[in-house]
Amino acid sequence: MAMSRRHAKPRLSPIWMPYLRDKLADWRDSHGSQSFRRTEYERELNSAWSDGDSLRHSPMWFVSRDMTTLTMHSVLHEELPEARPPSSTGFILFDGGLDLADVPDAPLAHIVGMRWVVEESTDEMAEVGVDLFSDDPGVLRVMQCPLPLAPLPSSAMGARSRGSEGVFSRVLQAVWALSAEPTVCTVNQPKRPTGLEPLPPRMVDEAVNHVRMVILRENIHSPRRGEDSDGASRREFSHRFIVRGFWRNQAYGKNHELRRRQWIPPFVKGPADKPLIAKETVRIWRR
Repeated sequence: MAMSRRHAKPRLSPIWMPYLRDKLADWRDSHGSQSFRRTEYERELNSAWSDGDSLRHSPMWFVSRDMTTLTMHSVLHEELPEARPPSSTGFILFDGGLDLADVPDAPLAHIVGMRWVVEESTDEMAEVGVDLFSDDPGVLRVMQCPLPLAPLPSSAMGARSRGSEGVFSRVLQAVWALSAEPTVCTVNQPKRPTGLEPLPPRMVDEAVNHVRMVILRENIHSPRRGEDSDGASRREFSHRFIVRGFWRNQAYGKNHELRRRQWIPPFVKGPADKPLIAKETVRIWRR
């Protein structure tokens, strides 16, 4: 029996993102202004255009679980290139949340989402503000938010920087950089539910049309045990692992006489039907 819309529980999934974003915007309009750090500029801006409206009009991104793993690996181990924000504001959810175990002084709350706002932008760089969202029961209780996620109050962040050097800004940089690499991931629309969905059709349509799913491009070739043509035995992978990215001097121009620094992004090696283990990393140097 299908669950009625009135009694349906929102989920952290692509189809529910428009609903979650709009409800969070409503919550911030009515409660959020007392819970977040605000500069004088932000308070003046909020008087002209509510913070809820800014969130309500934010493009939506949903990062798959494996891409979330690759993103955190890149944040901790890669020298990331500068990547400009794809829009002035955005709302992003991470399937399974961010693994912050190796991040010094990280908030204890489990972070499952972020919202960015470009506060200043020039041709060279953009200053980006970041808000965090958690699904921890304690955060939901403190914030009195009737959703499966709630904004993390500034008191839980302590003195952590919200500028371009902060780890969460690096998370966004990694998502933006990796999502632009077609050999690493694909950016798709979520699939329309095949059965009855306890959401208004307009919400489902908005999710299918406007949520961008960042999905790890899988290796469709699955090595098996056996022998190669030369009689040598082949190794069967028991898991997938991350091959680290690197920078190289890329030849270009007439007769390849010029050189430019080119980022070769990390990628995942191994068959798609094996689990991704991020503890083991391999660096491959190519000429």
